[in-house]
Amino acid sequence: MSHPFDKSAIEVAARRALIAVDPAYYSWSHEQQEIFRATMDDHARSHIRRSLLASLRGLECDSKKEINDTWEAVFIPDLYPLNWALLLTTGIGEDYIYLNEFMRITAH
Repeated sequence: MSHPFDKSAIEVAARRALIAVDPAYYSWSHEQQEIFRATMDDHARSHIRRSLLASLRGLECDSKKEINDTWEAVFIPDLYPLNWALLLTTGIGEDYIYLNEFMRITAH
């Protein structure tokens, strides 16, 4: 297990998680990669979370329920590197910014 804020370890964990979901991921075009990250199904998301828990926290999980329960049980400070890596797998980008806002357009 690496230091919680080891940038290179977080980036490697994110890359490994994407490869774990589909070994051909890095052979795809950037557009295909972006589409995959934006539209991945629940199974792929669970697989990524399992891989990140193993890589960054040394925690092995076997079932979707165990993955979710383990993720929820991680203390908040320990979630930062996990969330950072998770954002990298969802296509947020290298700036590590995630907009978590609800935007609503209303007609007047």
